[in-house]
Amino acid sequence: VLMWPPLSLGKSYLLRFMQQRFRDEHPQSVVKQEKVKMDLELCSVGLNETLVKEAELAREKALAANDVHLLGALFSEKLVFVHSSGSEDDRHSLLEKIASRRIQYESVRLQPFKIFPLKADVWALWWKMDAKIVVSAMPRKIISSYVTVWVLEADGVLRLALHQGVPVNAV
Repeated sequence: VLMWPPLSLGKSYLLRFMQQRFRDEHPQSVVKQEKVKMDLELCSVGLNETLVKEAELAREKALAANDVHLLGALFSEKLVFVHSSGSEDDRHSLLEKIASRRIQYESVRLQPFKIFPLKADVWALWWKMDAKIVVSAMPRKIISSYVTVWVLEADGVLRLALHQGVPVNAV
């Protein structure tokens, strides 16, 4: 499974990140290494709807895998994360909850609604999410609508800056 690395870090960093990830997961896979090269070329074309969507889909996969390292790379230091329950987390508290398994994602499925630029380096995405999670040892099914804002930060890295979830009432 390709886990998209932090975007816009520069070609040499991206190449090392992707190659190491694949070496760890698939040491003999030549096909996977070709995919790394193709993804690296995509990164060089500039920030656009495809790259922002790929970052969000990488977050989906990282959540489903409870991959704290990739999530940490995708989250801005300034992250404001409002859950559909109304509770709030910053980057550090959310990563700590996932690392300690107080929040554990079992499955995550995203359905895109709209993706649009607010500025050249700021993109908003409106999604629907179906997820099975465990919060403090209690299983939950989450159906929510949410908005995320991705920002190309001063260091050239695309990161999640805002997540606002709203529960969707089941009929």
